[in-house]
Amino acid sequence: MIITNTLSPELTQQLQLLLDECEAFDHASTNVQLDIRINLNKDMPCYLIALDDEKPVAVCSIMAINAFEGEISIAVSPKKRNQGLATTLKCKAKQILSEYDYNQILYVNNDDSVSGKKYIDHLNIPFHHTEYTLIFDKSHLPSRATRLLVSRASERDLHQITTISVDAFGDEYEIAYPYVESSFQNPSRTVYMGQLNYEPICCLIVGFENETYSINAVAVLKSHQGKGYGKEFIQEVIYNLVRNQHDILIDVDNTNLNAYHLYKKIGFKEQSVTNYYVEML
Repeated sequence: MIITNTLSPELTQQLQLLLDECEAFDHASTNVQLDIRINLNKDMPCYLIALDDEKPVAVCSIMAINAFEGEISIAVSPKKRNQGLATTLKCKAKQILSEYDYNQILYVNNDDSVSGKKYIDHLNIPFHHTEYTLIFDKSHLPSRATRLLVSRASERDLHQITTISVDAFGDEYEIAYPYVESSFQNPSRTVYMGQLNYEPICCLIVGFENETYSINAVAVLKSHQGKGYGKEFIQEVIYNLVRNQHDILIDVDNTNLNAYHLYKKIGFKEQSVTNYYVEML
């Protein structure tokens, strides 16, 4: 087994082939993350890889962007299933998270994955929440911002972006800061900021991976929520992204129906559903 926090280009390519094989077989996303540079603990092993004849046949990723919760996603080659590989990887991932003082694990499973659901049922762990992945319908022409000045943020805006995120989500500053900082340092992520009368009031993070954009961590100061600024802000960012012709995705939890309906109005449509299950350490 390979246990590491970095992937070589060759290993990344081999793992992508494994994920493609699994997704084609299951007709569902594996949710395994091959880019985890936004994890809080940079030295924590976050890739667990089982080999057969020196080729990856199973992989587990650990996504842990805060100090208390880690997300586990596992993919096993269809030819190597029912041999205990998923359980071996899961147990090692739990051990690693425990050693780094995490107290909660979220198991991630695409709603279309029958094999994944069977494995979750076998673990007998409770459901936590559902996340919807929406894709932007590029036949929609996004409106331009008329009240906000929208621009890319720089690392000098780190404190301001963190403050907006803390105000919007109610997180602790010490938890939000490392995530925002990692996003500035990650070349595949871009932070955007919206200003009203030159006052920063909203922010979001755009990721780019596998020729696809993802919009993450949309935050608007509470004092400016409910006034249409979030919609205007997102549409302006989309206006700048859509010209590149890449798909644009956004995730939203089932607990945030207001955001779900807002994204639908902007032009997003449902692409997939992911379920999360929780286990305490």
